[in-house]
Amino acid sequence: MNEKAEIFFRAMRFTPVWGVVDLLLILHFCFSWYFSAKRTGWKIDFWHLTLLLSIVPALLFLYPFCASPYNEVSTLGHLEKIVPFVDRAFAISILGYCFIWVGRYSFDLTKARLPFIVLALWMRPLAQVVESNIKNRRAVALLTWGAALLGLTILAIQFTHGTFFNGRGFFLQSPNLRPLFNVTIAIFPFALAFLALRFTQFKEKRTLKMFAFLLILSLFFGVRFILINGLLYLFVQQIFYREGQGSLLKIGMGCFLLLFLAVLLGKFREGIYNPLYVGGVLFFNLFYGNNFSDTRDFAWILSHWDGEFLYGKSYLSGIISFIPRAYSAFREEWGFSMYTNQLIGFDSEVMPGLRPGYFGEAYINLGIPGVIFFGWLLGFILRYADVQIKEAVRVSKDVIKGYSLTVGFYFLQCLIISASMWMFYVFVLINLALIPFRERTRVQSQTV
Repeated sequence: MNEKAEIFFRAMRFTPVWGVVDLLLILHFCFSWYFSAKRTGWKIDFWHLTLLLSIVPALLFLYPFCASPYNEVSTLGHLEKIVPFVDRAFAISILGYCFIWVGRYSFDLTKARLPFIVLALWMRPLAQVVESNIKNRRAVALLTWGAALLGLTILAIQFTHGTFFNGRGFFLQSPNLRPLFNVTIAIFPFALAFLALRFTQFKEKRTLKMFAFLLILSLFFGVRFILINGLLYLFVQQIFYREGQGSLLKIGMGCFLLLFLAVLLGKFREGIYNPLYVGGVLFFNLFYGNNFSDTRDFAWILSHWDGEFLYGKSYLSGIISFIPRAYSAFREEWGFSMYTNQLIGFDSEVMPGLRPGYFGEAYINLGIPGVIFFGWLLGFILRYADVQIKEAVRVSKDVIKGYSLTVGFYFLQCLIISASMWMFYVFVLINLALIPFRERTRVQSQTV
């Protein structure tokens, strides 16, 4: 079963049985999307788009490439030790992926009466605050100008030190300045999301101008997620506003351009500014680089793991992430990136950690039961968010309300990948902080 099939000069190297499973899961995803679009009229919906952007490429599309010898450079010469664990990492991850679908069907069959719906309902007060903030001009303006001021400060500091497209690298090596950078890159995604939603719903030109200004600032941070996610958010919300309608050809071209931009920004960070060169290495970077390396990174962790489960320690570290690591010995030891860096021998001062996907941390903490539980819960809450978005748009063309009702899913994402929990706290603090500054008028209407 462990004998590998090798095709295209070893560009693809995989175990045939798992290759067949992989292909069947890809076909299932495609057929599910097709029949969902036929049934609901939504060509693009939150359920399938979320899976496509966050799980399917790294897990399903990239599996045949994870054991290829072309990964040698990206794995720093450790590939020989990693390859025997690729199938195990893949099997664990697809178990979690399958239970995401079980969670969806549980929601549909029970009409959301399972206890898991408590998580979504518990987040309703926060969802209402988020909705009111986005619909309030003054609140969004305050957030936007705060982000712009922080961004300009960051750029002034890094430009002074001769760093142009890799602010992240500069601030990682500057412990005293790193908190300022972390706060900035935490606020930017939410400012861009709020602006994208306001422009989509209210068609304000000044909102689009501020969106573009923040995007330009983010080019220099060396954090590709901010710019790519911002553009994607604007693109997706336009589609949701039209009840999932859009040209699949244009959507495909847009996704390709975003992938190209992600690789281009990565090369800018390395000091390479030739777009033609980036085009030449695009294929290699996508399939053997570190953009979609979840399964390979999970295998890397398993290759050094001693088999001792953490029993929730990394999740607890994430929950208390409002405490700086410098003041918490527990976080310093059991933060998941810190733990995995120590396991493999990376320097946490320069290495942010490996990314084992949605289910790597669940397995290292709680084994197979953890993978099953979090997969099921993730699918249930994702389906709830999908239904709420469709309902909000159908009833009142209100993409802002639809977005606000996804906060339960966002919380769960941050919990499952515990290194993101501090981002959730930033999200909550931003929204609570904006409440006193909102205009004392009725919430903005749809016809602004």
